[in-house]
Amino acid sequence: MTLIVPEKNDSFLVRYASVAHFDVLMEAGVRIALFQGGLLHTKSMVVDGMLSLFGSVNLDMRSFWLNFEISLFVYDAAFAAQIMALQQSYLKHAPFLDADAWASRPIGRRFLENTLRLAGPLL
Repeated sequence: MTLIVPEKNDSFLVRYASVAHFDVLMEAGVRIALFQGGLLHTKSMVVDGMLSLFGSVNLDMRSFWLNFEISLFVYDAAFAAQIMALQQSYLKHAPFLDADAWASRPIGRRFLENTLRLAGPLL
């Protein structure tokens, strides 16, 4: 599985709270790519080349009840191919995070990430 996230974020708090999960994700085998082409807000997923999810919603109550964000589920191979092409275009501007380099980041940064992770549900 590959996760594409923006390299730069428009919120200091969100930036550090979100990357606090990278260790667990990489341990589970997720490859993380850092998109360098600007702010990336789209959430997209393709399952088995047929089922696609595309939209802006986060899987939290804030997105559902406060921001009224939505996502589209489509069961169609042609649509899934278009989403996969879009994802591949993102990867052209997204180098993969090196797990060893990530593990060796400074302890102060880890502390900041894990502290702000506590505020994650509010962000």
